[in-house]
Amino acid sequence: MLSDALDTLDRDRAAFLSAYDALTPAQRSFRPADGGWTAVEIAQHLALTDASTLAIVRKQAAAGDARRDVGTPDDDRLAGVEAFLRSEARIPMPASVEAVIRPDGPPDEDWRGRFAAFADDWSAFADAFPAELETVALLDHPRAGALRADGAARFVAAHIEHHARQLARLCASEGFPA
Repeated sequence: MLSDALDTLDRDRAAFLSAYDALTPAQRSFRPADGGWTAVEIAQHLALTDASTLAIVRKQAAAGDARRDVGTPDDDRLAGVEAFLRSEARIPMPASVEAVIRPDGPPDEDWRGRFAAFADDWSAFADAFPAELETVALLDHPRAGALRADGAARFVAAHIEHHARQLARLCASEGFPA
């Protein structure tokens, strides 16, 4: 159900933002020796992912009969992606989405604010979401396949949790500023 997925999404977003907000500017811009992302880049990536996911789901929901058929939702496939994202495993992001959600944009606080505001954006979407679309796939995710609106929110929540662990690894990395 969409409201349950949004509760999880809100909780995961708030936990990430709490950890992010505890960082100093020097800590946010620290790049680990292995060339991994900075905290700012992680936050930007999450904001871009949240924005693009919600935009696609909104557009599809509003399209009516012109909605693009993205296939049949596969809850087992989504559950597998969620389990992976909630694990310690890591793989490169799919090439098909890298150009869209690769961090590269406005300064830190612009992304932080946008990312925080998505809680209200998702809530407004859910308030206006037509019940007849609850079982309809609206997003074709490269790894999770066809997702309903609740599946899209579940993916975003698991994705945030995945990157919260990346942020924790960054904070524990050698040379991280005190």
